[in-house]
Formats: sequence, structure tokens, C-alpha cells
Amino acid sequence: MKRCAAAPMLWCTSRWTCPVCYGWWNGSLAAAPRRTTANHLGSCSLRSCPAAGGTRWPTHENGPVRDLRAGEPCRSTMTVPAGMARASRLPCPAAETAAPQCFFGQLVLSLCCHAFQGQDQAGKEYRMAGSSEQPGANRLLIVEDDAAERRVLAAMFQGEGFDVTACGSASEAFEQLARRRFAAAVVDLRLPDLAEQEFLERLSTVARDVPLVIYTAYGSYEAAKEAINCGARAFVEKAGDPEELIRRVHQAVRTCLEQRARLLEQAVAERTRELEEANRALRREVEERQRVEDELRLRDHAVEVSSEGISITDARQPDHPVIYVNRGFQRITGYSAAEIVGKKLPLLEGPETDSAAAQKLRDAMRRGHECCVELLNYRKDGTPFWNRVSITPVRDKEGDLTHFIGVHHDVTEAKQGDRFRRLTQFSVDKSADAALWIAADGRILYGNQSACRLVGVSLNQLLQL
Repeated sequence: MKRCAAAPMLWCTSRWTCPVCYGWWNGSLAAAPRRTTANHLGSCSLRSCPAAGGTRWPTHENGPVRDLRAGEPCRSTMTVPAGMARASRLPCPAAETAAPQCFFGQLVLSLCCHAFQGQDQAGKEYRMAGSSEQPGANRLLIVEDDAAERRVLAAMFQGEGFDVTACGSASEAFEQLARRRFAAAVVDLRLPDLAEQEFLERLSTVARDVPLVIYTAYGSYEAAKEAINCGARAFVEKAGDPEELIRRVHQAVRTCLEQRARLLEQAVAERTRELEEANRALRREVEERQRVEDELRLRDHAVEVSSEGISITDARQPDHPVIYVNRGFQRITGYSAAEIVGKKLPLLEGPETDSAAAQKLRDAMRRGHECCVELLNYRKDGTPFWNRVSITPVRDKEGDLTHFIGVHHDVTEAKQGDRFRRLTQFSVDKSADAALWIAADGRILYGNQSACRLVGVSLNQLLQL
């Protein structure tokens, strides 16, 4: 037996491989063994070998065997060339020295050539005709410098349901790996544009997550060891059974997909934990913000309804204009918020306002200090009132002065009461009649000057009696 150079993994004997399902049949008119693949949905119904001069060809569906004429489509993307209406017994041009009558190699070459886009004579990348863009789970990269063998490998793995991209050089392979994601790669180590060792090292870096199956005719222990060390999943020699290569590729893809699924599951679990923690943190932040807002709302309400007048001035602007006054301030002064906001507090001053006290207040605001003074201010209607003003500076986190908070208290009644007490005290002290204030227990609390003269003692001595 001799191997066909056009299809090196197949043997030219009295037995052939079905080009549709790769099932063996024996040259007689017996039906081929049944083998179901992703692209061959039914059993192969090959009755007569086209390479042996037969005239019938199996369809790719479960329909009947029928004759094919020149140019008639076999599936949506395969056409039978004019010279293939009845397969002739032409010698295999790629195997003239090895097998002069190898018409099986000619058949496989013709079939593969028209099952793909382009002839790939220059070693350019080609894709299976009719294959749709699918997720990377079924994408297979084939790197083989021999064009004939590249076609055969692509046809074989197309029959296994893979979306095949085939390249003839290392540079094309790296370009494809950069553009697309593959489930696995079948690579030959002997390539024209890159040394074996460098090719493996770059593959292990560029295609770290793509399982590699080394398929080479130059197998050795050292080569296999180096390939495995660089991350290859399997090392298959071309002289072996093609079924071994198919099995290794399926195993590598299955392992890769399982690993990706585990990594995805771990990533999803980790992301879920992160999202849960982020949600908890967000809930805590929302609750804290709600608490702060509630506190601020409570404080705002307390400030707003306070009986004392409260004003806030902007210390960052000239003359410190008013930016807020509460209801108490409006009640004390008679000015509404709209009338006072944006104005300066000196508008409350009048002709009898103590200028020294007012200047003391302005100096404290200029220096950013606290201050408390009593001023005779005037309401909107011109009525004078005594205003006890206390100012407190407000600074930001950098320590810069931003605002002043002023508390205004109407002390007019207190001032009047104090004045009345002083007048009363003066009247009693200067009275010609003796006057004593005696407690219920008999203690003398106070006596005027006339009482002291009458008794003949001082006021302190009088209080000790």
C-alpha cells in the first residue's frame, strides 16, 4: 500500500474513504457503514465510488441518492465541476511518483477545492464555504504549510462540525488569533516563516487560552516534550490514524470549554459577590444619607421656628450680604426674607445707634472672630428696638472663613425693665423717709440712706442686724 501525497493521512488501496462521512467502504457495491456527523445528518448512502468511475453521489441530507450533472449544486455551497459529472480515472498529480493510479487523491482534492472559498494555491487563508459566523465554541484553527494536506484537514474537521480557518504560515496564524477566538488549534511545527521553538513560544503567549494539538510528520521525544512544556494538549504524528487526531481535537475542545465554563462560573460568582457587597454598601450609604438628611431637616425646622432671629451672611463676598433669615428674624425686624436677603445688616441701624458698638461688630467680622453687642436698631416701620447680636464664624475643612451665623434677640423689654429698676432704686435711695425691706424670717434685706442715718449705722452693718 502507498500513501496518497494529496491526502497523506489516507491510503490508496482497494478500500476508499467516503468524502462525505469518512466511513470506509470496500469497492464493491455494498453500502458504506453508517456514521453520523454534524454536517452529515443521515447515513451515507454511497452506492458507487465516484473515484472508481461511478455515476452516483450521496446527498448531505436524508434524501435519495441521485445523479449529479456538471454545475449542479451539492448543498448550498458545493458545486460539481464540469469535469466531475462522471469522475474519471485520472492519476493523482500530487502522487504521481508514489501512486501513479491514485484517483482517490484526485477525488479528495477536487471535492475539497470546491467545498471551500478559493483555491488557496498561494497559501492564503481560506474558510469553509457556507459556514456561518458562530460563537468561538466550534472554531478551529489549522496551521499547515502544505496546501493539499491543509485542504484535507479542513474538509475532515468540517465534517466534524467545526468552523474551520486554515492558514499556511505562522504570520497568518497569529493574525487570525489576534482577530478571532478559537476553541482549538491544529498546528504543524515545520513552517516556512518561523522556527519551531520560536513558533511554540509565541503560541504559548498569544494563544494562552487556546488548546493546541500538534500534528506533525517529524515526531520525536524532544519535540513532543518541548510542545507539551509550551502548553500543547496533544502531540499526534501524521503517520497515525486520522481518528486519533479527531479524538484529540474533540477532547481538547471539550476540556477547553469545560475550563472556560468553570472560569466563567467563577467570574460570575465573584462578580455576584462584588455586586452584593456593592448593594450592601449602597444601602448603608443611602441609609446614612437619609439619616443625615433627616437630621438636617430637623435642624432646619428648629432654626426656622426658633423664637430668636437667625441670619446667615456670606463671608466670601464683599460687605457680607445676607443669604438666609428665619421667621424669628422677620418677626423681630418686620422685614420679609425677600426684602432682607442680598442686603447688608447695617440697614437696621439708625440715627441713635451706638456707632462704637456697630464698629466693634464690623471689626470682629473683618477679623473672623466671635462677637456679641447690644445695638439700638430700627424695624421696617421705624420703631426702635434693642437688638442683642451674637455672631459666630463658620469655616470649611481647609479652615477658610465662609459664613457668619448671627443670633438676634430683642432685649427691648429687658432694657426697659432694667431702667425702671434703676430709677426705682434711685428714688428709694434718695427718699427722705426711712425704708427697709424685711424678709419673712425677720432678716433685713435692704435699707435706704435715711434708714441708716436713723439707726446710726452703715448699710453693711444694717444688713447684719
